[in-house]
Amino acid sequence: PPENPLPPGPEIAFVSNLAIPKPLRHYPGLIEHAKEILRTEGIGYRDPDFYQRLLARMEKDLGLDISVADRPAVLHLLSFDVERYVQRTEPLRWARAMGLKIAVYGRGWEESAEFAPIARGVVQPGKTLRDLYASARIHLHMNSDTNVHARIFECLLSGGFILAWAHPGDREPGGLGEMLEIGREVVTFSSCADFKEKARRYLSDAGARQAVSGAGRAKVLERHTTVHRAKEIVA
Repeated sequence: PPENPLPPGPEIAFVSNLAIPKPLRHYPGLIEHAKEILRTEGIGYRDPDFYQRLLARMEKDLGLDISVADRPAVLHLLSFDVERYVQRTEPLRWARAMGLKIAVYGRGWEESAEFAPIARGVVQPGKTLRDLYASARIHLHMNSDTNVHARIFECLLSGGFILAWAHPGDREPGGLGEMLEIGREVVTFSSCADFKEKARRYLSDAGARQAVSGAGRAKVLERHTTVHRAKEIVA
């Protein structure tokens, strides 16, 4: 960890760019309606058929008729852009509802009226990012593709604690659970209630937080640095 860490930072921080899905001119209301459905009915990792059903439902709700030519692009927008946007923003709303001090870093947040007040701009890689990871009490990780992500390993190497949205691939070969022991070296959450319970627990218990971040850092140094990966590739 950094020898001279920053003063205590936010309770909850998230380092990630934010892409805000743009309204579709020919299909008004579709993006906002999709966001609301995903938010109110629970967000998570979906099978492809879910978005087919969601699109049919929204056509009925909004009185829209999505053309055959437009359907692939609209489905991709829902399953990638809208899903990722909701997944990256909803836990921040949960944290805000808990009254926690939150900060977000990266591009795009300043474009959102909702999140601009907590946007802190782009963080340069290197010492600045390392110090940030060490200063916030909890860093979030939400990613729709995989949890085997640089954010998790860099945060742990910096001495930080990371709380990640559980991904179905975590327990599969090559997943996060194969690289780090979930619950001991990294902590994941799977729902709003789970998020709030774990956020409260680790914010209030510095010893438990440091035990996890310390164990995670030791594992990354032992097995998961860039040098380890480069040696595997060369071999």
